[in-house]
Amino acid sequence: MANAIDAGSCSNDDGGPKAGRSGHTPRGLRWFIYVRVSTARETMVSPAIQEFACRRLVDEEHGTVVQVISDLDLSGADFAHRKIDWMIDQIRHGHADGVVLHTWDRFGRDFLESKARLRELENEAGGIARAAAEDIDASTDWGEYNRDQLLLLAELRHKQFSKNWRDAQDQRKRAGLPHSGRVVFGYRTCLVCPPRGQCGPCAAKSPGRHCRVCPRQERCEQCADGVLVPDPAVASAYREVYERVVSGAPLDGLAKEMQERGIRSTFGRKITGTGWLSILDSGFAAGLCRYHSEHQRIEARREGRSLSGNSAPWAYDTWLQGSHEPIVSQDFFWNRYVPWRKERHDAAGASASRKYLLTGLVFCAHCGQRCRAGVDHLRGGGKYTHMRCGSALRFRGVCPGTSVAIHTLESTVHGWLTTRGAAAPAAATHPIGEEQSEGQVRLLQRLSAELAKEQQALVRLLDLYEDPDGGLDKADYLRRKAAREARAGIIDEGIRHLHRQLADSTQPSPEIFTDLTRRWGEVDLPQLRPLLVQVVAKIFVRQGSRWDTDRVLVVPTGADEAALLAEWRARWPDRARAVDARVDTTEIYPWRRHELP
Repeated sequence: MANAIDAGSCSNDDGGPKAGRSGHTPRGLRWFIYVRVSTARETMVSPAIQEFACRRLVDEEHGTVVQVISDLDLSGADFAHRKIDWMIDQIRHGHADGVVLHTWDRFGRDFLESKARLRELENEAGGIARAAAEDIDASTDWGEYNRDQLLLLAELRHKQFSKNWRDAQDQRKRAGLPHSGRVVFGYRTCLVCPPRGQCGPCAAKSPGRHCRVCPRQERCEQCADGVLVPDPAVASAYREVYERVVSGAPLDGLAKEMQERGIRSTFGRKITGTGWLSILDSGFAAGLCRYHSEHQRIEARREGRSLSGNSAPWAYDTWLQGSHEPIVSQDFFWNRYVPWRKERHDAAGASASRKYLLTGLVFCAHCGQRCRAGVDHLRGGGKYTHMRCGSALRFRGVCPGTSVAIHTLESTVHGWLTTRGAAAPAAATHPIGEEQSEGQVRLLQRLSAELAKEQQALVRLLDLYEDPDGGLDKADYLRRKAAREARAGIIDEGIRHLHRQLADSTQPSPEIFTDLTRRWGEVDLPQLRPLLVQVVAKIFVRQGSRWDTDRVLVVPTGADEAALLAEWRARWPDRARAVDARVDTTEIYPWRRHELP
C-alpha cells in the first residue's frame, strides 16, 4: 500500500491541486457542487439527495462550497446547454478549485465528450473532479481506467434508454397510434374516464401540464388500448375549419372566431392562424399518422437541414393508417385540402412582402409585442396602412392593442428627428469612419435578423415538442433546443458588443439627424433605414387618439430603455393605464404571467 503523501506533493506543475481520493486531495479547497436530473420521475436520485452526499464529502475534506450548480431536466448527453463548460471556465480563472458530483453519470452520458471536458478541467484548468458516491483516485492509471468504465456504463445506459424509446415509437407506429403517446388536439383518451390534473397545483399550471404528485389518469377497458376518440366539444369546430378554409375563408379570421367560441389547444392556449395551419397539415383528423422515414432523415442530415421546421404535408414521406376514428375523410384531405395548401404556399412564396421604414422597430407599449403593418379601410372608402399590435391581430381578448396609421407614426418620428437634431450640440463626438460605421450597422441588422430567426425557431421547436404529432421526442427536443440557444447566445453577445462599440465610440452626430430630415421627403422612406437604425433603437406606441402628442416613445440607440419607459409611463393618462389592466396573456402562455415591458 502506498504511503500517504503530503499536501505539497499533491499539486500539478502549475502549482494547482491534483485530483485524487479524499486521502490524496488537499484539504480546505473550494468546490462547486454539481446536481443534474434529466427527467423528474420516481426512480431518480433527487437533487436534494445528490446535494446532501456532495456536501458530506466537502465537509469531510474541510472544504468550502462556492456554489451549487443545478441542471434540471437536462440530458447527460447534452453538453451544449449545461453548465459544465461554465464551471471549467470559473475554475480556470481561480474562482474554485474543483467540482464534486454524486456519481459520474451526473457529469455526462457521452463518453468522448465527458473525457474531453474532464481532461480540460484537470489538465488545462488545474481543477479536481470528484464523485461522492463513486470516489475514485483518478490520478492513477487504474483509477482513471475505473472512472472511464463508469463513464462508459453511463453512455451505455443512455443508449439503452434511447433504444427503448425508439422501440416504443415503432410499436406505436405498428399499432396506428401517435408516436408520443400524448393526447392530440381534437381527441381524448376516453369520453368516460376523468382526465388527469384535478388537484390545485395542476390547475395552476394549465391544461396538459401536471404536477408530480397528481395521480395518473384512470383507464377503463375501452381506453386501455390507447386509441384516441374524437372530442365532441372540438370535433365539429375542427371539421368546420377544414371545410371553410378550403372554401376561401381567411384563416386568421377563422382562428379568431374559434378563440371566441372557446376552442383551445391541448395545453389551453389560444390558437392562431399559423397554429391552425399546423394542426390541419398533420392529417390526424383524416385518420392518418405521418412520419419521416429513416432515408429522409439521413438525407436531411447530409444536407444540413432540419425536418422540424416544415409542417406541410409534402414534408413527410410516410403516411400510415391510424387506429383512431377520423373527423374528415381522407379523400377530402388529399383532394381538397392538400391542393389548397400547396396553392397557398406557392402564392406566399411568389408575392414579395412590402417593407416599410419602421418595420420591426415599433412595439405595443401595453403587452410588449411587436407591431405589424396592415391595411385598413376608411369609412368613406379607400384604404390606409397602419401598424397594429401583434397580439391584437392574432388573438381575441389578449391585448386591446394599439393601432396607428403609418403616415402619422412616420410624421411623429420625423418631428422627433428634427427636434433631436436641433438640440444636438455642435461639438458632438465625431463618428468613426463612415464605411466602418455603416458596416457595423449592416452587421448589427443581420445579427438582429438572425437572432429573431433563432427565437422563432425555439418557439416552433416548443410547439412541435408539445404537439403529439410534432415528431419530436424529448431527447431530440433538448438537443435541438440547446443548439439553438447556444447559437442565439453567441448572436446576442455579438449584438451587445456592437451596441457597446457604437455607443462608446460615438454618439450620433448632428449630421445624421440633418441628413435624415433633409432626405425624408426626397427619397423613398425605406431607403433611409440604414441611417435610422443608427439613431433609433425602438418605438413604443400606446393607445390614444391621433391628436395625443405623447402616445409615442422613441428610444434612441444607447439609451436606458427601462428608465425611459418608466418616466414615460408616469405621464400616462388614466385611460391609458386602464388598458394595461385589460391585458391578459394567460391564454397564450398559461404558465407565464403578463409582465409590462
